Amino acid sequence: MKSPVIADNKVPALPRSEWSSHANYPRQTLLLGSHENFRNISEHLVKESMLAWSTSAAKAPRSDLSRLFWRWKSAMSSHEGYEEGKLYPYLHAKYGVSMGALELHHKSLNLAAEKVRAAEGNGDALQFAHAIKKHHEILIPHLAEEEEVVIPLLLELDSREFERYKNGHIAVLLREIEREGKGAQTNG
Repeated sequence: MKSPVIADNKVPALPRSEWSSHANYPRQTLLLGSHENFRNISEHLVKESMLAWSTSAAKAPRSDLSRLFWRWKSAMSSHEGYEEGKLYPYLHAKYGVSMGALELHHKSLNLAAEKVRAAEGNGDALQFAHAIKKHHEILIPHLAEEEEVVIPLLLELDSREFERYKNGHIAVLLREIEREGKGAQTNG
């Protein structure tokens, strides 16, 4: 059954400034810590790749920055896989909120990463720095939008439901939500 707060596919009106005073915060704010790390690493990569190019424009991209970028992208891919494989389907089934725009952002981030790979292949430090910057420019608003959609929905869950989500397998969770929805329809 959908919460009355989340009727008509709307995310609860819970401004970021009020999250920390919510009864379920920080216990139910998945993503925030990893998102902060993603922001910090992205900012570091932008700063360092631009600095590396400006101090030695003729050189190829720094290998340490390249290695960091790809290790970081691997971690982000796992994170995105969790979101698309469990978090988004659960929130969509539970509340009817579309996560399509967030999934499109993930695809845009992957396309931007391919431009980083192309710049590496070209041995072009300036192209590499700009590709890193473009990736950053897609990532930062994506993280903010994702948080604005996901965190209020997670905070809306009572603690029992949150634990069920956190510990449950998505296929089981989706079946349970469907059964609950059918039960609410026959009782309503």
